[in-house]
Amino acid sequence: MCRATLCLAILSVGISCTIQAQRPPAAAKSLEILKRTYPHVTAKRYVRAPADSAWLLYADSTEVGTLEVAFQGDEVVYMIFRRGVGGVSWKQWEINKLHDVYHENLLHEDRPGEKYDSSLLPQINAAVITRKDFDAKALISGM
Repeated sequence: MCRATLCLAILSVGISCTIQAQRPPAAAKSLEILKRTYPHVTAKRYVRAPADSAWLLYADSTEVGTLEVAFQGDEVVYMIFRRGVGGVSWKQWEINKLHDVYHENLLHEDRPGEKYDSSLLPQINAAVITRKDFDAKALISGM
């Protein structure tokens, strides 16, 4: 096999693997809700159990920051909100407001706090919303 054919074969396999690795979760509708604020989406390679997919979302403005969200099927396991460049520490009322924004359409709660907890992780200066059966301390391990 000539080098050009071999390179083309490797390239096509690489592209198909990339497409499969970045397949949207069963919760594609959930990602669409988040893309209103964070339009740029990248698949994460490392997924914390029990999640089966994790995504990093970026806003157009660096001031807004990033959001990491993990799904188990179509259900959110955790969300990590990080401030952008020069961002200050989160206040609890801001975290509560985030939870209020997403509790119905994304988290499927009748009232905030029914299925998910929201808090500050000061070790990584991030606001987090986690499913009640998920230990938020797992988010800081390995950092």
